[in-house]
Amino acid sequence: MVVDGKKLQKEILKGLKRKFKGKKLSFVSILLKEEKPTQKFLKSKQKIASLLGVDYQVIKLDSNISLKKLKKEIEKISKNFDGVSIQLPLPKRFQKNLKEVLDFVPKEKDVECLNSEFSQKKYFKKIKIFPPSVEVLRYLLKRFKISLKNKKIVIVGEGTLIGKPIINFLKEKKIPFEVVRKETPKKKKVSLLKKADIVISGVGKAWCLDAKILKKGAVVIDFGCAFKKGKLYGDIKPPVDFKKFRLFTPTPGGTGPILVAMVFRNLLFLSSKTGASRN
Repeated sequence: MVVDGKKLQKEILKGLKRKFKGKKLSFVSILLKEEKPTQKFLKSKQKIASLLGVDYQVIKLDSNISLKKLKKEIEKISKNFDGVSIQLPLPKRFQKNLKEVLDFVPKEKDVECLNSEFSQKKYFKKIKIFPPSVEVLRYLLKRFKISLKNKKIVIVGEGTLIGKPIINFLKEKKIPFEVVRKETPKKKKVSLLKKADIVISGVGKAWCLDAKILKKGAVVIDFGCAFKKGKLYGDIKPPVDFKKFRLFTPTPGGTGPILVAMVFRNLLFLSSKTGASRN
C-alpha cells in the first residue's frame, strides 16, 4: 500500500480546523539558513496556517550572529508568539552548539519538541507531547493498524528531526530496534535491512537506500527529503515495487504533508496546556 500523505493531511486538518476555530494563535519559524527543502516546508506551513487562521511569520536572522546574541533574539521573539520553531538545518558554525541553540526555545512554545527537556522522562510524562516525526509514526501505525510488537525495527539515520526523536520514543516504550548509522559496515547494514519488518529512514540523502534489498511485506516509512537539480527525492531508491510492501511512504507526497500537519497539532496542544491562546 502506498500512503497518500496529502490525503491524510486533509483528514488531519479537517479535525484541526474545528479545534482552531475561535482561537487566535501565532507561530514563528526562525530562519538562519535557507535551503530548498526549507523553503518547501515554510511554504507548506504558511498554507496550513492560513487555513487554520494562525498568524504565521518567518523571521530571518543573520547567519553570522553570535551565539549570545542569538539567544537574546530567540528569547525576545518567543515572547510574542504562541509557537516557536528554529528551522533546521543550522549554519555549519552552529552545529557544535546545536543542543544549546535548540534549548533557547522555551519548552512551553516548542512545537517541534526539540528542547532537551522533552527527552527527560519526568517532563515527557507530564506534558505527553511528541516531536512531529514521532506523531507521524504513531499516526501511521494507528491509521493502518500496524503493531510494533515482535517486529524487527531498523532506524536509518539518527538526525535531530527524525532519527533521534523516534529512537527516544522507542526506548521510552522499551521496544527493541536497530540503528543504521553512517559508520555501520555495509555488510551489516544490508543484513539488517533485509530482515527488517519495519524500516524508518530519515537520512535526507537522495536514494541512499535500495528498495530491492528490503523484505517483502515490510513497512517502509521514508522521511528523507533532499533536492537534486531542482527535484525532491527521498532516501529510497526506485524503482519501487509498491505491491511488495505492506506500507510505503513515497517522497514527495508521503510523510512530508503529515509532518507539517503535526506541527500545528502540537501548537494547539501546547497552547491549551499553557493557556497561551489569545481569544
